[in-house]
Amino acid sequence: MSDAPDAAKQLDAMLEELRHLCPVLRPSVVPAGYDDRAKGTALAALCGPDGRGRSERAALASMLEEVRRGRKTCELTQQDVPSEAQLRFASFWDLEPADGTMRLRGCAFVSHETALLLDPLLMLDRFSAPESDVSDLDDLASHFCRANRRSDLCSKPARALEWLQQCYSLAFACRVLASNIGAWTLSDANGVELTQPVDRIVAELLGIHPTAKRVVHSRALAKTLSRRTAKAEAEAPAAATPKDKGQHRSSSSMASNGVVTAKRRKGASS
Repeated sequence: MSDAPDAAKQLDAMLEELRHLCPVLRPSVVPAGYDDRAKGTALAALCGPDGRGRSERAALASMLEEVRRGRKTCELTQQDVPSEAQLRFASFWDLEPADGTMRLRGCAFVSHETALLLDPLLMLDRFSAPESDVSDLDDLASHFCRANRRSDLCSKPARALEWLQQCYSLAFACRVLASNIGAWTLSDANGVELTQPVDRIVAELLGIHPTAKRVVHSRALAKTLSRRTAKAEAEAPAAATPKDKGQHRSSSSMASNGVVTAKRRKGASS
């Protein structure tokens, strides 16, 4: 395990650089053992065990299906998609190394390409797969560059792909370091411990009235994300040149599903 104070400072600096490089579409940094995906659905892995967990996952799936109905826009990039079936549910976490807190910043419906780019583990699989389609990687790199105000790289696919790899090397290095710091506390954006059922947490994030018989989406999150995107694009440098962090290759083990508690043991990473 890393020396906590020094590791926390180093991780904080690396996360800040990642935010600077990727102001809009940023790879998620979630420590091993705290992954919140189950069968590709964000936050589903945080549902409770056994019967309660099945009930939570069923409630979450039903609610998300209802909220997604009729939507055809990626809430992170504002790009239209052919149909609602092309949208994926994604969660956004912020790590605060100084106090060991993982804050659930928000969640949104995003395009398939955006969801893939948010997950550094899936991207690592894409890069390492022997049958990787070069044109597919070029398309993802172009999507990533445009979202993060680096359209200048899109005309040169090799440069765009190189920049993509540099950003994901940094993101994965952050994950490895975060996985070795210690236990993390899961909280909402206000720092309050996450203890209630996941479907209720998501309902609050999406602005759904908990007692409504039918789902009513306020779209407050979409507006907030749009404002954040506009602000990030306005503040981001037009042509920032990232420092090459090198290639950081590793793999991690996924934690088994469990109840969200104040403290969960750090997952093992290899």
